[in-house]
Amino acid sequence: MDPVVRIFLPYVSDAYTALGVEGVQDDTTILPLVAYLTTGWLVYTVGALVTYFSLAPISFIYYFVWNRATYFPGPKDLPPDNVLYEQVREEIKMSVWAFPFMALLTLPFNLFEFYEMDYHYDDIEEYGWNYFLLSPIIFVVFADTSIYWIHRGLHHPLLYKPL
Repeated sequence: MDPVVRIFLPYVSDAYTALGVEGVQDDTTILPLVAYLTTGWLVYTVGALVTYFSLAPISFIYYFVWNRATYFPGPKDLPPDNVLYEQVREEIKMSVWAFPFMALLTLPFNLFEFYEMDYHYDDIEEYGWNYFLLSPIIFVVFADTSIYWIHRGLHHPLLYKPL
């Protein structure tokens, strides 16, 4: 994400300067961090919207148009078209409203990147090709395992009833 933010950061800094905010280019104030986080939030939000509106139609067409009979074989399995239309509209609306908040929740992790406390690298030779090729696989295994255990923990009787 850092290279994308660095591309758009001057535009956000210029916008702050145009609004009369002083010290955005100065490293002694907190304003460079605010500009960096604002840029990150915008990149995450717009990126989520672009990804959603480019990939979701493919999924909809696959399940509800091309393979409707396979995934919804009986007439009782699929609601009438007007109900389906309203449900799809509601799901799109909820997704679009959720993206800015999900982007906001990821911003604390950008602080590590801003203060150069993260572990990303730009040179493949620094760790080698094996590490470069295995990193995405290790990340997915770690992330999916974590999500599984969090989900399983939410079904514990102490948490399930109150939630």
